[in-house]
Amino acid sequence: MALVAGSRDAPVWCRVQDDLDYKREADIFAKQQRHTKPPSPYEIFNAHIEADNQTQVILKSLLESCGLKITHKPAYGCICAVSTLQSLFIKYGYEILDRALRLIVTAWEGDSQSLSSNMLKAVTRMVATFGNELNDEKFIQQTGSYTPREITRTAKERRQGSLGYAMVLLEYYNKRSKGGLSAYKLLGKEEAHNESV
Repeated sequence: MALVAGSRDAPVWCRVQDDLDYKREADIFAKQQRHTKPPSPYEIFNAHIEADNQTQVILKSLLESCGLKITHKPAYGCICAVSTLQSLFIKYGYEILDRALRLIVTAWEGDSQSLSSNMLKAVTRMVATFGNELNDEKFIQQTGSYTPREITRTAKERRQGSLGYAMVLLEYYNKRSKGGLSAYKLLGKEEAHNESV
């Protein structure tokens, strides 16, 4: 038994073989790899936390401030979409992601479906696109009156992926409003052009 450096003294069983020729080493390696699986994004995220890597430490702190945590199974107040969370943080930055998470948590009270990859992307896209034009209280009141399940079902009927979710959220946000926020602005130039063709 050996101890892995920096692993909190976790015991690791290992077997040392010497005097193997190259072909035998390759054969053993190939057979062992059949029974291994790559680490999940959740496991990689936790490894980054243990390594004290800045992006993941900031994200963990942000989530905790919102009453959320990263897990590998869907549950109340838990995010499984680790890769999505990290890519949104890199693309949009702390402030936008912080606002999006707080809108989600306040509107749907930590419902696990509200913390799905598509929902995270959709709300963050709305925050990034509309900025101060998006009224937080109105968003919480208007879109929060629909369950994440209803939003998911309607989004899947309308359009693939997170853009479908964003369009549904925008429709609910704009209900009973004169003018409302622009769907074309949310779509972006390229998507808007494709919609009009």
